[in-house]
Amino acid sequence: MECDLDYLKFRKTWSFIKFYSQKYRGMKLFNVKNAVNQRYREFNDGAIIVDIKREDLLHTQVSGNKLRKLKYNILAAQRLGLDTLLTYGGAFSNHIAATAAAGNICGFKTIGVIRGEELGHDLEKTLAGNKTLNAAHALGMQFKFVSRSAYRDKYEDFFNLP
Repeated sequence: MECDLDYLKFRKTWSFIKFYSQKYRGMKLFNVKNAVNQRYREFNDGAIIVDIKREDLLHTQVSGNKLRKLKYNILAAQRLGLDTLLTYGGAFSNHIAATAAAGNICGFKTIGVIRGEELGHDLEKTLAGNKTLNAAHALGMQFKFVSRSAYRDKYEDFFNLP
């Protein structure tokens, strides 16, 4: 957002989208309530209370910081009329799996640029030995396995999720 006015316009747009969420595929993902605070322990007869913020309960596949990171990027991609999300990660990146899930829920094609070109030589073997990539692939994510040097060059005409 360039200025506060842009943010306010965006907020107004977001309120409209939330109101008509049944017309927008995947918006339920972003209409989740705040994380549940679970009482963990009390000390000194209740003078000190320790709660745990349970962000893992927001969504089974896209929760916590992954949900917060993806939310506004996906909303921006929808606003721009894009149909593909491209992101980068290692072979065991939870971000890769979360992006695949969010993309699937919201109707986007997803591409994961994965560091380690050797993993792409035998995709079936890689997927059999890697639950993270297997889950992302099952949700429709396509992979591009690249060398470490190619991985550093991340700029193309896609909507990049930082």
